[in-house]
Amino acid sequence: MRPVTSAPFVVDSETLLAFFDPIDTWHPDASRQMLSMLEEGRPLVLPANVICDVMTGAYMARGEEEMQRKVEGFIQELVAGVYPIDEKIAQSAAWLRAQYIDLPFSEAVVLSTAKAISADFILTCQAHWPRMDSRAMVIRPGPIDPPPSVPTGITAD
Repeated sequence: MRPVTSAPFVVDSETLLAFFDPIDTWHPDASRQMLSMLEEGRPLVLPANVICDVMTGAYMARGEEEMQRKVEGFIQELVAGVYPIDEKIAQSAAWLRAQYIDLPFSEAVVLSTAKAISADFILTCQAHWPRMDSRAMVIRPGPIDPPPSVPTGITAD
């Protein structure tokens, strides 16, 4: 991981997936928020589990090789670092899960990573996160551009 010289931000898996998927209802705000922070010079640090989740989606997607290249290129070009799930993160995630019994492990890891790196912001699709961490910024679903219409007699695959 490259050294972080200014306050970083982290994103959860759903936010990063929305960033990559133009037909996701969270895509417009996810893109706007992430690009704004990157343009401000804030480094993006991804928890290792977010990479796992997004790459799983890439491997399962149609046109999987293109999506894999897109995600890998994004990581190489725009991500300041990938933060590992080490003992400190695991213990912090366990503590969070004990406090918030319905909190999934993957979400606890993102919140724990943000704490470990002193992130200023956590972009998330999870409306309940601000109750757990004041740095959480909830992205909002919004209107998306409709897919192009398909002429009559032609099927979309």
